[in-house]
Amino acid sequence: MTAILNVLETILERYNGRQRDALLPVLWDIQTAFGSINADAVQAISHTLHVPASDIYGVISFYSLFDEEPTGETIIRVCGDPSCGLAGADEILHKLCDHLRIEPGETTPDGRFTVEHSTCLGLCEHAPAALISRRGVGEQSAAPVRDPLRLLDGDTVPHGAVLGGDPQMFLTGLDGQRVQPLNEYGEYRALRRALIELSPETVITEVEASGLVGRGGAGFPSGRNWRFTLGAPGQPHYVICNADES
Repeated sequence: MTAILNVLETILERYNGRQRDALLPVLWDIQTAFGSINADAVQAISHTLHVPASDIYGVISFYSLFDEEPTGETIIRVCGDPSCGLAGADEILHKLCDHLRIEPGETTPDGRFTVEHSTCLGLCEHAPAALISRRGVGEQSAAPVRDPLRLLDGDTVPHGAVLGGDPQMFLTGLDGQRVQPLNEYGEYRALRRALIELSPETVITEVEASGLVGRGGAGFPSGRNWRFTLGAPGQPHYVICNADES
């Protein structure tokens, strides 16, 4: 117990004089050192940074990479968001759990592995993706993972043949870099209508009526975001899109 407290004190000493701005770094340091952030650590952080414990718990519960309970030496988080789910992530998750004889969210009796379902890891272009402790592993096809230990050890499954050039052009004959061929197929009609025929107010009204929402965790209505931007003071207006979430 004394050794644990010494490590905790050493971590917190680096943040003396800091306040809320240091909350994420100190949480990550403690998570890395101990594998979880328990109640004693929360109270110590609260005292050092002068941040209410309730706020600290709010941050811990918001970020899926923070744990309040002890985990295994290696944490395997398999992304289950749409891109990865469609690419076979659920099958990989169940193969791992079956091999280790645990359920998602559990730790093996020897304390070596914890397997968890995860929200988006920001590796959508490498779906299905997993995070092994702090290392991202992508494009883990479920079919070749006959021995899940390959994934547990961090090995990547060999990829298939790589086609030269643009796969979209090769497979469909559509060149996404050239607008004219897409026009011939009737693409961009909605964009042209929005730019030429409709007013900004009408465009936003149609987006609101469509029910479109962001694909991040909040699911905020897209039309409302656009309306807030339209009504904001000053020019020009910007809508910033986070493109790494599924």
